[in-house]
Amino acid sequence: IFGLFSFVWKGFLFALSLDTVVMCALTGLAIFIVSPDNLNLTFSVQLTIFSAGYIFPTTIGIEAAYDRRELALEKLAKIKVAIMSLYDQCVFLDESASRDAAQQVQPLLGNLINHIEHFCRGTEQTNAWGLVYRDLSAL
Repeated sequence: IFGLFSFVWKGFLFALSLDTVVMCALTGLAIFIVSPDNLNLTFSVQLTIFSAGYIFPTTIGIEAAYDRRELALEKLAKIKVAIMSLYDQCVFLDESASRDAAQQVQPLLGNLINHIEHFCRGTEQTNAWGLVYRDLSAL
């Protein structure tokens, strides 16, 4: 439940940026100025104006997010294939009787996979990225 509260709190702080507060103040001021007590302005607004200004950017934003997600999944798949190829090469092409290469590479690859997963899922990505880099250099 603490994670949910933290997530909501971060969203709340994001919504209370200076830009948001200024826009809300300007909106309130505009509504006050055109109220019946001040200028008594009346007008009719077509909803198509809102659809053009809201629906199209939202659709484009969702499409861009989907494209970024697909690209990220493609790159993760390539990393996974490279790791599995390296492991298979060490296991199946090691002709020594002791299989030293496989025994040396297996824990390194396990750490690399765990750190990549931590990087993809975690919030402290700079630390996890350093661990991934260290694992790659160890290989």
